[in-house]
Amino acid sequence: MVALLEPTTLLEDFQLLAEQKSTGELILSNQNLVCNFHFINGRLMYVADNLHPIRRLKRALGDHDFVGFLSLKEEQENKVWQSELLYQAISKKQLHLTDVKQIITKVATECIMELGSYANLQKKWQPQVKSELSFFQLLALSPPEIVANLSPVIQSQEKGETDNLSQINPSLVPVLKQGIKEKNVTVFSEYLNGKYTIWDVSKKLNKSVTQMIKLLSHLATKKIIELKQVNDLNITDLTGTILNNIPSKKTEKKTLIAVIDANELIGHKYQQILGDHGYKILNINEPMRGFGQLVDSKPDVIFIDLSLQNVDGYSVCRFLRQSEVFATTPIVILTENDSQINLVRGKIFGATDFLVKSQAENKLLNLVSQYSK
Repeated sequence: MVALLEPTTLLEDFQLLAEQKSTGELILSNQNLVCNFHFINGRLMYVADNLHPIRRLKRALGDHDFVGFLSLKEEQENKVWQSELLYQAISKKQLHLTDVKQIITKVATECIMELGSYANLQKKWQPQVKSELSFFQLLALSPPEIVANLSPVIQSQEKGETDNLSQINPSLVPVLKQGIKEKNVTVFSEYLNGKYTIWDVSKKLNKSVTQMIKLLSHLATKKIIELKQVNDLNITDLTGTILNNIPSKKTEKKTLIAVIDANELIGHKYQQILGDHGYKILNINEPMRGFGQLVDSKPDVIFIDLSLQNVDGYSVCRFLRQSEVFATTPIVILTENDSQINLVRGKIFGATDFLVKSQAENKLLNLVSQYSK
């Protein structure tokens, strides 16, 4: 069932989806472009477009080298294959969580600019099953991050400052017309060979895309260049580079125990108990913000509470277990009771063991001793 949103501004739609903790796709389109804004629990997971999704991601990656293992078949079948690749990069410590959020922001910014005036767009809302995407929630932009990162481009859009992008599509490639000599455009003639879109040229020359469109529009009027469509890149253009840009960090020999629990009192309690026995503790109250800490510190054992804010402990467990970094790390689920349902579900999602919070201190110490060897 597709629900059409009432006429509002883009930021108001984002805020509405955040308030309702919506999961699905906000689909926006003009005559040239269709963009799918993927949301999970009101958080912006990624923005995918129908023209150049690979080119757009490659630009956003910038100087980051990258290795991925997504096949072409998976790319075609998986609507959020970009999130899968970014997740792989984090799990392999090729990117930090802050890098991923910047990449999501850059891609979203391009799409918003290219769509043009929000009032002239077609839009619809496509709900989606939450469980299919829940482990990507840790990478998504939170509502405050959406406002902070995307407000500038949305405000420019509302002022009409991006309208020329919908008239001249920046995903087109500028090409010198036959018979025109390069000396007529010596400043950037090397980028007029049919390989670079207007987005690419503006990035190469460190100019805004609106400036480039004005300049190229002038050259097109003078019949010096023509603007042509170009196919997207292949997925191998993203995944063919050996990545070695983030050095691994040396960790202390002291055993590190991570406790993911929204209740700070639980974290403090475990800090006292385990700290007194020589263990180092990493307390994380918000898993979506703390995932980068987990990747950087690589704890020896991870405790996860089932009752977290905005996301359940099972999803966090599965997310970590599917990461190469934590594929074999012991994960202990913290529960209020040892019901058979909790035990079975935990095992399905990859939990190593369980601990009822009310159990004695020695049970906690025994588990830590057992799994930190």
